[in-house]
Amino acid sequence: SLQQGPARALAATIPADDVAVPDIEMLAARIMQLDLVITVDTMVAHLAGALGAPVWTMLHRDCDWRWPQTGRDTIWYPTMRLFHQKTAGDWTGVMEEIIEELKLFRRPLPTRQDAAAQYQQSDRGDIDTR
Repeated sequence: SLQQGPARALAATIPADDVAVPDIEMLAARIMQLDLVITVDTMVAHLAGALGAPVWTMLHRDCDWRWPQTGRDTIWYPTMRLFHQKTAGDWTGVMEEIIEELKLFRRPLPTRQDAAAQYQQSDRGDIDTR
């Protein structure tokens, strides 16, 4: 969980590790380490989208003007998928859709740039290819 503030204690009620960090730079680095970010429309959603990280954003029925009223895609972030409430206040349908999509989710394969960045960041300059 990346949850901050008083609600952070609620993260213990779901099967997730607490990976929250204290500042935006560390948060960006942490997001890049994750396979997928699932969030509501918060700064975390926008940061993950801006970083090009896979992010699924849950939107309430009367979402902000930036988001289309229907559909999974957004012009703002190509790696973001949108999940809309069908009925205001009802998150059950959104969660059911996400559960079904998670069953199909596969982590994106690394690109050549990812491999080069990993090589540059490694301590010894080598990558374990096993």
